[in-house]
Amino acid sequence: MLRESTSAAGFKSAWRRARAKAGITKFRNHDLRHALRTALYEETGDIYAVQKAMGHADVKTTMRYVHRRQATVNEAIAEIAKNRLRKVQKTSGQKGGQKSPRQVPASSKNSNKSVAAQG
Repeated sequence: MLRESTSAAGFKSAWRRARAKAGITKFRNHDLRHALRTALYEETGDIYAVQKAMGHADVKTTMRYVHRRQATVNEAIAEIAKNRLRKVQKTSGQKGGQKSPRQVPASSKNSNKSVAAQG
């Protein structure tokens, strides 16, 4: 348990004990800052809020430390595609009752040739 006035050395010692007790290796205190930045950005999508929360003077610094999970990126792309598809379907179905062009069966395409061209 940490006291409010714990020194830096005391914090490091408590951090090492907590990691050892949890069986966590190769995890630094700074990794928590990376995780917090990433989680905050994924939750809000606002890089400037993350910048302010982390105390960075320049947003470029914040951008360097924010990591997007590939699954999150894939979900965002899928959502954009789904919304675009809905928009296209909505506009094609509302144009004055016009129907989409009908597909002509392959067999009827050949029947449109003139008799002279066939002979």
